Amino acid sequence: MQTEVHEIARRLGLIVFFAVACSSAHAAPCTPPAPVAAYLKAHPGWRILTLADLNHDQQTQWNDARKAFCPGMAEVAVDAGAEKSWALALLDTNGSQEQLVLLHGGKPVTLEPPSQSTGVVVWRTPPGQYEDPATGKKIAIAHDSIMYELFESATEQFYLVNGNVRRIEAGD
Repeated sequence: MQTEVHEIARRLGLIVFFAVACSSAHAAPCTPPAPVAAYLKAHPGWRILTLADLNHDQQTQWNDARKAFCPGMAEVAVDAGAEKSWALALLDTNGSQEQLVLLHGGKPVTLEPPSQSTGVVVWRTPPGQYEDPATGKKIAIAHDSIMYELFESATEQFYLVNGNVRRIEAGD
C-alpha cells in the first residue's frame, strides 16, 4: 500500500513537472489592453494573431527569438508622445486574411491592408541606425519602429517621421 502511494505521488509529481515545462513553451498571452480591446470590439471580424496561428516551425522560431511576447501585438512608442501605441497583426475570423494596424493617438492606421498572407508576426524594434537594403542608405530612426515579418521570407519595418508612416523592406 505504501509503495502504491509513493508511486502515485511520483507520477503526479512528473505530471506537474511536465505540465509546467510544456506551459513555459508558449508565447506570452495575447490579452489586449483596453484600447486594443475597444478597437477589436468595433471591428468584430478581426482578432489578434496568436502563437497557435503559426505553424510548428514558426512557433519554434518565435519562441527562440521573442517567447515573452505575443506574436500579434506589440507595444510601441513611435513618436515623442506619452500615449502608448499598439501594432497589431490581425487575422480575420476565418484565419484566411491578415492585416497590420497601428493604433496611434486613439486612431487606427492600416499599415498593411488585408491580404491572403497569414502567419506574419509583429514586434517592436528600438530606435537606432538602420539600413535601407534597396538604397544602401543609413536611416536614423528616433523612436520605436514596427517589424512585420513572415518567417524565412520577408520583413518590413515601419516607422514615423513627423507623423507620417515610412517603410523599409528590411529583408527577404
